[in-house]
Amino acid sequence: MSRNRIRVGLVGAGWGERVHIPTFKALPEAELLAVCTAHPETAEAVARRNGIGKAYADYEKLAADPDIDLVSVAVRVEMHHPIVLAALRAGKHVLCEWPLALNSGQAREMLSLAASKGLRHAVGAQARGSPALLHMKALLDQGFIGRVLAFHMTSFLPTYIRPLPAQRRWTATRAGGAGALTVQGGHSTDILLWTLGDIASLCGDASAQLAHWTFWDTKETIEVTAPDHAAFLARMRNGAAGAAHFNRAAWHGSGFRFEVYGTEGALTAVSRAMHQASPVKLYGARRDEDLREIEIPARLVEAPDIPSDAVHYNFAQFARRFLRSLQEGRPFQPDFSDGLRLHRVLEAVEESSRRRAWLTLE
Repeated sequence: MSRNRIRVGLVGAGWGERVHIPTFKALPEAELLAVCTAHPETAEAVARRNGIGKAYADYEKLAADPDIDLVSVAVRVEMHHPIVLAALRAGKHVLCEWPLALNSGQAREMLSLAASKGLRHAVGAQARGSPALLHMKALLDQGFIGRVLAFHMTSFLPTYIRPLPAQRRWTATRAGGAGALTVQGGHSTDILLWTLGDIASLCGDASAQLAHWTFWDTKETIEVTAPDHAAFLARMRNGAAGAAHFNRAAWHGSGFRFEVYGTEGALTAVSRAMHQASPVKLYGARRDEDLREIEIPARLVEAPDIPSDAVHYNFAQFARRFLRSLQEGRPFQPDFSDGLRLHRVLEAVEESSRRRAWLTLE
């Protein structure tokens, strides 16, 4: 693809309007041409608010639009699979939010179709856009802390302990694909795999600690099956051992924290909230030096005009790298193969939880 601007069609206007629209409107590599929602009136309203030329209420029609190069998918997880397949069949490149699909089977089908069509694809593990986490990975790759011995990762948020509106009903079931393991745990585990490599074996636990929710607006009480707690012990293929714990029912939750310990030092990444959508700070030290905040090289900031505390900051850094890879014909990660790998790991955590046993991963 040439250096011309990438013409984008967006499906979804919840997270899409908060994150995707301001990103694509701000980046010079993109031209946001169209938006699609489930209803004509909402699509037209979103288009008017944001100065978008085309509004669709049918994702098949958006995918068929000959003016669009890239379809960006930011809807409920259950709709990712059909929308992505429609876009790929129409010959469009795809950026799909994480979770990529409801399961690894769907993810495998999406990857296979993209490969057969020769189309480019990205999965929205946007924490990889964080300059601090990019620098953490670079330091680990350079041997800043020597051979990695251990890690400890936590993410504690109050998402499900706070009163919720009835419109969040879909996140209450395992079938919805938006529990603590898949969303919070998925974005976190992606950083673990990206920085430290593959997991050799794990032992996991996942459950709904809050068995019921009562919606603040309708006063209705429903049963909850989506995990608000997930954790695993893991042995990495590089020999490191560690633990990860994710919880979305934590008053005054501590946010995200990723500690890595090696033979020559330590690195710690910290975010007060969701690391994929909030600022991350990096701390480190070698041997017995005092732990200090590490300055992040300016070259790692791809979209400097986006405020660092904006909810779309990391997504903008991530999206700009993907758009440039499309323009220049370069490979990009994370793509659907990374998404498939991540789905398999999370499914192993669930299987381990059911079997109450350690599992060896392929």
